[in-house]
Amino acid sequence: MNRTASLERLLKSLQQSEYAGDSVLLSIHIDKSDNQQETIDVATSFVFEHGKIEVVQNDAEAGLAEAWFGAWRPSSAHEKAIIFEDDIILSPHWYQWLKAACSSIEDRQDVAGISLQRQQLIPFQPHRQEEIVNNNIPFLFPLVGSIGFSPNPAVWSSFLAWLESIELKTYDVTTPG
Repeated sequence: MNRTASLERLLKSLQQSEYAGDSVLLSIHIDKSDNQQETIDVATSFVFEHGKIEVVQNDAEAGLAEAWFGAWRPSSAHEKAIIFEDDIILSPHWYQWLKAACSSIEDRQDVAGISLQRQQLIPFQPHRQEEIVNNNIPFLFPLVGSIGFSPNPAVWSSFLAWLESIELKTYDVTTPG
């Protein structure tokens, strides 16, 4: 929307990432804001050396949830995507790790996606945070990690279809117990 410096940091880390010769599409989505021109200028002037780039500007302010829901619509079961907020910096090795992780869950319908986020929230006890120490071995976790989230295409498509079937502003998402 209007966080130019953080977008520049993210784009720099994306540029410095290792893509193993893969060509990737970088899609930058900018929400509507009264003071967004500098951010638009940064996005449209960025030259991505690892593939194509597209800049998508919203005509009206959508908000964070709508930005996520509109970030990606899978065109096939094998297409992959990852959603980044503009306030992160990536390891140069994130893509290689994610590509291997995605291939390990490709046929699983019980995994919503892969996240680059270090999980600290403890399910069923939202007031508690604790670091999971396991020598940095990937693990399954019952909460979605919102930092660097790569949705499973089949699960994400089903989720988006469900979203379209409800009135999100009035739908009660509380879960008993």
